[in-house]
Amino acid sequence: EGAFTMGRVASDLMKKLCGAEAEILPRIYLLIYGMINIYKEPWQASLCKYSEAFDAGMISGDTEYALSNITLYYMLSLFNCGSNLKETSQSLHKFVKRALQYQHQIAARTLAISEQMAHDLMGLKKNCYEAHFGLDEEALKNFFVRNKLANMSRNLYQKIKYVTYMCGDMDAAAKHYDLQEALNANCSVQATTGRTSFFFISTFIDG
Repeated sequence: EGAFTMGRVASDLMKKLCGAEAEILPRIYLLIYGMINIYKEPWQASLCKYSEAFDAGMISGDTEYALSNITLYYMLSLFNCGSNLKETSQSLHKFVKRALQYQHQIAARTLAISEQMAHDLMGLKKNCYEAHFGLDEEALKNFFVRNKLANMSRNLYQKIKYVTYMCGDMDAAAKHYDLQEALNANCSVQATTGRTSFFFISTFIDG
């Protein structure tokens, strides 16, 4: 409750002191709507804020946080927010290209995971990782594990768990849950440092 209240205070102060198009808006919104409000409000309520933050970041040149916000937009829109999967996958493909253009590899990989999830939920046998990185999902997973990229591994395992769960394969979902827990135990430092917005969202999804 305290964090939720202070988030509102921070948003109001930013608008009063810096105006509605403040350069810091993408960073403030990522914190408020990516790490606080998801525990308090329906996910759908935050989607427009991520979109607003993306536009503000692109205008101000803060491409890193602009892409972080659009990444959250699509992650949440795919998790039970009723988004059209075909339209979402097409938009994600464009944003992956854009992230690569700006050389933001983490955002590009996270967006690609969401794009692949949209394909999988539609039942399409399409490997978007090949188009973007020249890899398949297993190779991408091994790359994350080998380099102890806990946040990225968590995103990928979360995607696999969600798809297998939605397809009714509980054994596969449980298997990847155990693999993810083992990975987190070995990569605890990386899993809890830096900008861990994806970590918190995945934790919330896991319950």
